[in-house]
Amino acid sequence: MRLFLKLKALSYILLASTLAHAAAYNVVEASKQGTHQQSIYSALEFISAKADASCTTALPGLKEMVTSLEGDKANEQTILVGHGTFEALTAAFTGNDGSVPEGYFITVNDTSTFFTDRVPNKPANYQEIAHKYRGGTAQAQVFILMHELGHALSAPGFIPDLSSTKNVAHNDAIVEASCQSVIRPAGKRQPF
Repeated sequence: MRLFLKLKALSYILLASTLAHAAAYNVVEASKQGTHQQSIYSALEFISAKADASCTTALPGLKEMVTSLEGDKANEQTILVGHGTFEALTAAFTGNDGSVPEGYFITVNDTSTFFTDRVPNKPANYQEIAHKYRGGTAQAQVFILMHELGHALSAPGFIPDLSSTKNVAHNDAIVEASCQSVIRPAGKRQPF
């Protein structure tokens, strides 16, 4: 099953790369190392550990996909999740539109609500919300990754949502309704 999901993830990368006519994001300093990478790993492992039957029904193959995304941490070539800085306010995206090197399937924005509630070029008192969770919190982190996992898994009911707040809200509602076993306990802990 792990090999199947790894191949599925790789096929999405190839498909996204083939279909992209222009990069939707301008990602700089893409990386699969450092403290931000460790935060992503920790959040993914929390999701996998806390996901109950309701969550894994909504996001079938979730635990196997987490394992595939993390790859062999000693071999960066097998890791399919990473991070970098985007110009967009997007917290993360799934697929590879050519704006990150090969081998990235989910990319998290270093300046986004995954890591902070502050947004560049906004007043100091401006606080960003990730979906409905304060940016930089463990709840925001797991919610962002579960949303992206929904895309990665082609979860039932998930629809493309690039540049569509209506579609983002639709996909968020699926995660919100099905994955409280992950979201609630994340609210009781420090950020990853």
